[in-house]
Amino acid sequence: MYISRESSFSLSDLTRRNNHLVKKNFNFFTYSREAIYAILMTNKITSDDEIILPNYLCGTVIESILPFSERIKFYNVDESMMFDALEVESLITDKTKVIFFVDYFGVVAKINKHLMGLLKSKEIIVIRDAAHSFLSLVSSKINHTNDGDYLITSVYKNLPFQVGAIAIGKLEKQKDFINLFVFLKRFSIALLKKILCFARQGEYINKNIKQITISNDPYVSYQWGLNSVILYSFILNHINFNKVVQRRKLLITQYYKVLILKSDFKPLFLEEKITNNTVLQGFPIICKNKKIRDNLIDIYRKNYIDVYTWPAFHKINVDRKIWEVVLVLPIDRRVLNILSYV
Repeated sequence: MYISRESSFSLSDLTRRNNHLVKKNFNFFTYSREAIYAILMTNKITSDDEIILPNYLCGTVIESILPFSERIKFYNVDESMMFDALEVESLITDKTKVIFFVDYFGVVAKINKHLMGLLKSKEIIVIRDAAHSFLSLVSSKINHTNDGDYLITSVYKNLPFQVGAIAIGKLEKQKDFINLFVFLKRFSIALLKKILCFARQGEYINKNIKQITISNDPYVSYQWGLNSVILYSFILNHINFNKVVQRRKLLITQYYKVLILKSDFKPLFLEEKITNNTVLQGFPIICKNKKIRDNLIDIYRKNYIDVYTWPAFHKINVDRKIWEVVLVLPIDRRVLNILSYV
């Protein structure tokens, strides 16, 4: 049986009761990149404006920024996904207009009060890239208050929905839109993966996963075609999130118990960093070296489990050091069982 990177989800996780998750301040997009584009367009970002990003970042974020400005600065993120606030401050100039902070793998980024106060005093737009933390946000009732001007999260990176991003913040003339064609295309690909695994041809799935991906693609918008946002919102409003979140949390606790016994790899995050509201997108581990990581990839791929490396970089910013030792495991009982024996 094929296990996708978004972890387990079934029809039994749906409910007739409306959970009222979808709010009036939600802006729906097919992908997070379109939300970024809309935010920069709303705030009239130009080629003279500077944008500050973390150096450990998916290339699609950069693709969304380059049509507006090439003046991009990067601050360092270490192997525990932490950054130095003083380094961030040193990058700020009179031309800085936007800064991004990333919630890695579901763990909310911590921005100290001094840095946030400085950003507000200089009227720098703070964008929280919470693509990985949709379930953490659900667990905390999607509380968007003092953590920036905009929040973007991706449903499809946490649940096997293939598409769907939500942005919260002031956006001008924005129409909620989720591309039905893209959804059907991505769903078909996911179905094909399951069929290949059923036919014991899983070696064809993500066969280049051990190789770093470096993109130079231009920004592509999917804000066209048939709109499935009404159906999408209806489904979101009828998921038993309490059930989904509690199942994930229970498994996450068990992952930590198993990993205590391992010497060649360990959890990326210390267990005490996982708060009551944290629901990991996948379980990230950090290995002693790339050889150990690649060996784990082979083991899981033979069992038709879609472990993955992250991110796919853009050519202007590549961090091989962290990428070569980080592996993300789906949060699933079968994944955990294999982890116990490797």
